[in-house]
Amino acid sequence: MNYQLHYAKLVSRAVTRELAGYSERHHIVPRCMGGGNEETNLVRLTPEEHYVAHQLLVKMNTGIDGLVRAAYMMSTNRHGTRANNKRFGWLRRLFADVSRCAATGKTQTAESRAKKSAALKGRIFSAETKAKISAAITGDKNPMFGKTPSAKRRAQSGAAMKGKHHTAETRSKISASQMGRPGMFGEDNPFFGQRHSPETKAKLSAMAKARQQSKEN
Repeated sequence: MNYQLHYAKLVSRAVTRELAGYSERHHIVPRCMGGGNEETNLVRLTPEEHYVAHQLLVKMNTGIDGLVRAAYMMSTNRHGTRANNKRFGWLRRLFADVSRCAATGKTQTAESRAKKSAALKGRIFSAETKAKISAAITGDKNPMFGKTPSAKRRAQSGAAMKGKHHTAETRSKISASQMGRPGMFGEDNPFFGQRHSPETKAKLSAMAKARQQSKEN
C-alpha cells in the first residue's frame, strides 16, 4: 500500500473543505519532525480521519518516537484496550461534549484558588532543576524559536489583555522581585550601550499615544 499517497489525499481533502460539527486540529508535518503551528501546516480532521492520519504517519516514517507515542495514545486507553477508528471518533465526540458542558459558566471559587496558592507557596526548585528547565526551552528548543505570531494570534492576545490591570499588591510584588536582580543594571543589562532605531522609537511613540490611562492612573 502507498501510505504516502493515502496521507496526501487525506490532507488535500481536508484543505479544501469546511467541517461542520466536532473536528480536531492536525499538524500536516508533525512537530516531532520539525513542523510548526503556522496555518499552512494545520488542517481540521474528523476524529476518525485523525486516527487514520497518525497510523499512516507511523507507517511512512518508521523509527520516530514521537509519532509512535501519538499513535499509541490514540489507539489505547489507560487499561491498554485497543480502539478502532470508529470507536475512537465516537468517544472523542462524547468526551468533547461532556468537557464543554462541564466547563460552561464555571469558574474557580476563591477557596479553590487559595488552596492552589497555598500549595505552591514556598516551593523552591533546585539549581539543577532550574538548569534543566532553562535548557529545555532555550534557543532552537523553544517552540517559538524563529517564529512570529500571526496577525490573528496577536489580535486575539491583545483582545484578551484589553482592560486588564495589575492590582497594587501585584505591582508591589513585581517591583520587589526585580530589586537587586542581576543583569538588569549598568553593563549587566543586555541593552547597555545600545539605542533604539528611529523606526522602533516611532512605534513606541505611537503605542504610547494610543494607550488610554484609567481615571485612577
